[in-house]
Amino acid sequence: MYKKLVLIAVLLITVLVFLPATGITEKETDDGISDVYIWPVLGGRMSSDGSDPAKYIEMQEYILEQTGVRPHGYATDTTSSDAATKVNLALASGEPRIDILQVDWTVHKNKSIIRLNDLLAEHGQNVWNAFPKQVWDAMTDENGDIWGISRTGIMGHTYFSWFQKELLEEAAVPLPTNFNDILPTLLAMREVNSNAVILTDKFSRMKNVWVGAFVEGGNGNWLDSDGNVQLIQTADGYRDFIATIQDWYVKGYIHPESFISHDNNEIIKTGNVAIWAGWYSRMTGHLANLRKAASFNKSYIFPERLMGDYGLVTTNLSDMKNAIAITKYCEDPVAAMKLLNWQYDTKNPENVLTAIYGIQGEDWDWSDPNDKYFMESYNEDYLGEFNVAAGGPIEILYAPYNELFIAHYTHIRDYSNDLSNGKLPMDYDVIYDTSIAKDNVMSWGDIEKMIEEEETKFIMGVRPMGEWDQFIDQLKAIGYDDVVAEYTRQYNFRKDL
Repeated sequence: MYKKLVLIAVLLITVLVFLPATGITEKETDDGISDVYIWPVLGGRMSSDGSDPAKYIEMQEYILEQTGVRPHGYATDTTSSDAATKVNLALASGEPRIDILQVDWTVHKNKSIIRLNDLLAEHGQNVWNAFPKQVWDAMTDENGDIWGISRTGIMGHTYFSWFQKELLEEAAVPLPTNFNDILPTLLAMREVNSNAVILTDKFSRMKNVWVGAFVEGGNGNWLDSDGNVQLIQTADGYRDFIATIQDWYVKGYIHPESFISHDNNEIIKTGNVAIWAGWYSRMTGHLANLRKAASFNKSYIFPERLMGDYGLVTTNLSDMKNAIAITKYCEDPVAAMKLLNWQYDTKNPENVLTAIYGIQGEDWDWSDPNDKYFMESYNEDYLGEFNVAAGGPIEILYAPYNELFIAHYTHIRDYSNDLSNGKLPMDYDVIYDTSIAKDNVMSWGDIEKMIEEEETKFIMGVRPMGEWDQFIDQLKAIGYDDVVAEYTRQYNFRKDL
């Protein structure tokens, strides 16, 4: 018994020394081993408690054997305000130490993250080969410097319209395939459940779901006859879109908290969400968690090709700024790239699965060794603190074969690379460098702030639609034309590359 207590004590001391997941500052090592500190990229399996301490150390040593790099991971809810504050402090001061994390590279380049050109060429061939040139171009600034690894790139699966299957059946109405049928369908569902509503996680995502029914080019900028890049706020049909959303909101068809901070799960759990118009994983991943935790028995389906007066309604996601990057505080960037390169080996998905789920044969294995796609996880002792690889080329390689996650990962596999179900705006593959824009245009931040604040007022009915032209005039009065000129300059530069 005494020996067992001593062993536990030693183990606890080791955990306190090495685990950032516990909130303890890292220990400097003098053993010649390179240490890399990871802020979570994927948080689906994460808990604030982190992995079992013994398993954490076992995984740390196992990955060290595989890569020559000793990883350290933080366990946190990456969506919390506390986590955001911690990251901002770390990027400003280096405390706590973070070597790899996910950021908007246009905001942090030349400030808190480093260029990756040489690292990719010398130590990151797997990373480089995982993405097409189009995506790497979008990770590159005007000087030819690459600042990160694309987290999402161009994806086609994110903005379907999801309908509660049970309410459709009770109302005896079919799944809509045309935007013009959405409101009549909702009204029929409200005959069954008077509290039935539309919910979104934020207005910017609802735009990707439905603005294509009003704006021919979808949710993106547009070119005028002179070749100038104009913002969507001035596009034909955009005002009508805002007016429609305002009308639905004022009449109570849209949940009143949709455009302010809210807990999507708590609202969905009521059973009153008839239509979801937001990020896909709320339906594919979080919904399954609700079924497990709260005995939730509702399900949601979507039309693959929702049509409207201007063809396809959905706008495919093009997020070229969200990147996995290496910070300027990293003591050994080569080690960080080696860890990334090991996990981005698309020919050996076992590597990234090790970083997420644990040791193959001990913590997980392929359901069918001859058909390596579905995998089974055997335990939850390790929660994936050492995972750094994410995004399209990685997440289509595998799916956990369990009730909670199979729908989520098969959805990614089936739709993330299929762009046929939505629009591609004219500049979908163009990266607008925000840091350069703010240096060149004094009013850039003011324009962004006014658009966000005033659009919220319009859609919530605080500001009448009769003032829309006045709103556009206000934008022009504080420098809209300068913003257009900068967008146009960057667009032409990118197109000429």
